[in-house]
Amino acid sequence: RGKLLITNLNLNLTNQSDSLVMYLNSEDLYSGALHLPRLTVMGGAKHDRVSLSAGFNDTTDSLSGVVALRAQLHRVGAQGMPRLDVNLLPTTIYTPERDWRVTSDSISLDTARISIRDFRIESDRQSLRLDGVASRHREDSLTMYLREFELSPFMLFAERMGYNVKGRANGAASIKAALDRGEITADVKIDSMTVNETGVAPLHIVSRWDLEQQRIQVEMNNARTGGNVVQGYYDPTTKRYYADGNFQNLPLS
Repeated sequence: RGKLLITNLNLNLTNQSDSLVMYLNSEDLYSGALHLPRLTVMGGAKHDRVSLSAGFNDTTDSLSGVVALRAQLHRVGAQGMPRLDVNLLPTTIYTPERDWRVTSDSISLDTARISIRDFRIESDRQSLRLDGVASRHREDSLTMYLREFELSPFMLFAERMGYNVKGRANGAASIKAALDRGEITADVKIDSMTVNETGVAPLHIVSRWDLEQQRIQVEMNNARTGGNVVQGYYDPTTKRYYADGNFQNLPLS
């Protein structure tokens, strides 16, 4: 956890007059659950502008893609605080099942906030969209919208514990003060769900911020019967959580 491993790294940096040119390739890059085999990164920097492209090709899982972006550093405000504006160029990630398109109107980062405008991952009718501002203030919120979105690519942590989780999610989740304690509200429905090829009832997950207790209340209900499956809370200040579950006919094999 929190560790980075790169194998057979080849890095070439060249300073040409007032610009910097970089070329990097590696056999494998591991960072937590992320694995990027045959990684190639090319880029350059000049006059506070950066251009960068990265490609990877995983022949084992038939996963490949190229991500490209342009970024520019600005000085804003009376004190000249740095702000980085990122322009993500249209990108396609190729998988055996489908091709994913990745786009964004704009991404801006400074010392106090991250602004994301219409970041999208889409394939056919599936989409994940991020829009809003992440900061330490409750007035700023970042919202994720899901439409028929397949969960399996984001369940690597469960896969490492021996669980193959599949399902499709619809709904939205929003977080206020994302760079501080994080106040999460969510209303997400998950259907067509299986765990290790065993069917699971459709789920309705609802969370809200409890102003009195200053913690996140979470409920997970059976969307078919309305019965409660899990309820509990998470306290972002103390990092403590509590969950009470009611499971029936749960296969343990």
